[in-house]
Amino acid sequence: LSGVIRPVSLTLAAVSLALEKGVRHCIIPRANLAEAEHCPTHNTHVALIGVDTLTEAFHRLAALCKGEEYEAAKADHTRPMEAPCTWEPVEEGYEEVKGQALLVRSLTIAAAGGHNLIAWGSPGSGKTLALRRFPALLPLLDTERALEVTRIYGLAGISAGEQGLITRAPFREPHQGASLEGMTGGGVRLKPGEVSLAHGGALFLDEAAQFKGSVLQSLRGPLETGWVTVSRAGKTERYPARFQLLLTMNPCPCGNFGSMNKPCLCAPEAVDRYWKRLSAPLLDRMDIRVAVTNPGQSMAGEEGENTELLRARIAVARLRQWRRNRRYSHYWLNAHLQAGDIDEVCKMESKAHQLYRAAIEKGDLSGRGAHAVCKVARTIADMADKDLIGEAELQEALSLHAWGEAAPIFLYA
Repeated sequence: LSGVIRPVSLTLAAVSLALEKGVRHCIIPRANLAEAEHCPTHNTHVALIGVDTLTEAFHRLAALCKGEEYEAAKADHTRPMEAPCTWEPVEEGYEEVKGQALLVRSLTIAAAGGHNLIAWGSPGSGKTLALRRFPALLPLLDTERALEVTRIYGLAGISAGEQGLITRAPFREPHQGASLEGMTGGGVRLKPGEVSLAHGGALFLDEAAQFKGSVLQSLRGPLETGWVTVSRAGKTERYPARFQLLLTMNPCPCGNFGSMNKPCLCAPEAVDRYWKRLSAPLLDRMDIRVAVTNPGQSMAGEEGENTELLRARIAVARLRQWRRNRRYSHYWLNAHLQAGDIDEVCKMESKAHQLYRAAIEKGDLSGRGAHAVCKVARTIADMADKDLIGEAELQEALSLHAWGEAAPIFLYA
């Protein structure tokens, strides 16, 4: 019992969980005290006791059992949440992304409401450049979400650094060769995978058709439920996995489908197989769909979008959602609204409602697609600081959900 206790990577995760369960005293390695002190107490007293050896830990526990009431305090589930409208100084913003106004607008809407997005276009059109700058549009995590993310990273053995608490929204970009275990989690210790490491942020799959089919299909469950279950050798763990999915695709294997000045060398069957690697159910979960065209000469003299202005629009939308949607769910972004809450939250003006009904009657929308259009339209209206969804907001949401004329042929089948 005289051996020195070494620092461990799960201290902050363990202390934050103890806080939620009402535990009032935590005995931890002394070397982890500075890290654990970053865990906010939310007006619930938690005593952190640092020890160097197991002998010291034993005596401190014995003293607590003799001198303190040893029962769990009632967990405080009414702790306040701060408004989610804070950003770090931008490192790489959208000022350098030129000639892609529609894509930048779509990414702003996606960031404001937490919506899934797919962008496809010819190689070199700038879609990857724009999506890799998506973290500049994501606000810092509120304390409750930061604790969840920090716990997940602690379980994965990833240090939060000197700050102790991960406050930056995750942005994960796994390689195309990622395994199913790497994506969903697993291994001997059942560590969280990429879908859980992206919890509270975004998972970006560049050239999505290059990923294994099993890996792509594994995303459907977490996108629907916000959880992933990992099983191995009789052990099972369930991890949070509520993220927004960002995909990029070429329009076909050679990349020239739909180009006006480059011939496409792919047979129709090859284009069909290429897109079907994602499967219709996964594509149906993409709320926003953007065809990215090569800007060409239009970039000359054009200025990119001001990142601070984009953030200001996102802040307006997120603050409205935070005030309105928390009554419905712990996860309050518009993309997380349940089907039963959509009619109450996504109220429309009369002309917008008529347009919406007409789109449904034409058969242009699946059931999930109709809900997605409502949520995206709600986000656009929130960005405009409007209580009701107007005709313009719904029309934009419909256009962003449609595949458009540049889509591969099989999508019309």
